[in-house]
Formats: sequence, C-alpha cells, structure tokens
Amino acid sequence: MLGKIGWAIFLWGIFFVIWYLFFDSQAQRPPHWLTPYLLCVGAALAILFAAPSRNPVKMIGLGLADFPLSALGAFSDSISYIRLMGVGLASTIIGQTFNSLGAGVASAATWAAGGIVVLFGHGLNIAMCMIAVLAHGVRLNMLEFSNNAGVQWAGYAYEPFAKTVQKEL
Repeated sequence: MLGKIGWAIFLWGIFFVIWYLFFDSQAQRPPHWLTPYLLCVGAALAILFAAPSRNPVKMIGLGLADFPLSALGAFSDSISYIRLMGVGLASTIIGQTFNSLGAGVASAATWAAGGIVVLFGHGLNIAMCMIAVLAHGVRLNMLEFSNNAGVQWAGYAYEPFAKTVQKEL
C-alpha cells in the first residue's frame, strides 16, 4: 500500500513539473514549492515499498531497478493525456478561425455565403473532433491504461488467407 501511495505522491509532483513546463516557465515563475518534496517523498516510498521483503538490500535493489523506467512511463503517460488538451485547444482555434473566415466572407459578399463557410467549417471541425475522440481515447485506454493495469495482450496471429485443414475424428 505504501508503494502505491508513493506513486500517487510522485504523480502529483509530476503534475507540478508539467504545470511548470507549460505555464509557469512561460511567465518566468519558479516551480511550485512542493514539487521537489513530492517527487522525493513519492520516489522514496515507491522505491522502498516496490517489492516488500525481509531482506532490505533486495527490497531497495528491486525498487531502484524498477523505478527509472516506471517514472519515465508515468511522465510520458501524463504528457500523453495533456496532448488531449492540445487537441481540444486546436479544435477551439479552428472553430474561431472559421467564425472569422465566415464573418469576412459575409462582409465582403453576402451573409448566405458567410453562413455556408461557417456551417462547412464547423461541420468539418466536429467530424475531426469525433475522429480524434475515438482515435486518442482508444489509444490511451488500450495501450497506456491497460499497460498500467497489468493487462497482457496475447492471442494468435491473424492470417485471413491461410489454408485451414480440418481433421476428421
């Protein structure tokens, strides 16, 4: 349980690191004062209690061996979810762009022509958003969440044109 609590604390530290990278560094503000403490305490708990054992050397050794890749994976998963925020932000900008294009066409020509531009643009934007929701959602759920949940993907090779032979009993 303490190892999982350590990972939760470490993830809050990663959140503050990402917040700094996206927002505070642009405004030339220092990172949140809790960031190094959350990262250190979370890492210590995650390392110490990753593989509980009566042998402390084995326990710390296994924790140290497992921690770097797991920490890197947690950081990359967090960045991947932030990418979804970027997709939503891009959709907002595309909508605003079509609104201004439609207004420009309406002032230069007619309101009907501007309305067609706006309707076409927003229809295209909504279609792209539906594709993005499906593609990114399936990717995140199938790959990242299932890997963190310990799901093993196994099966057999897909061979649609292979010749199958049935044996009679």
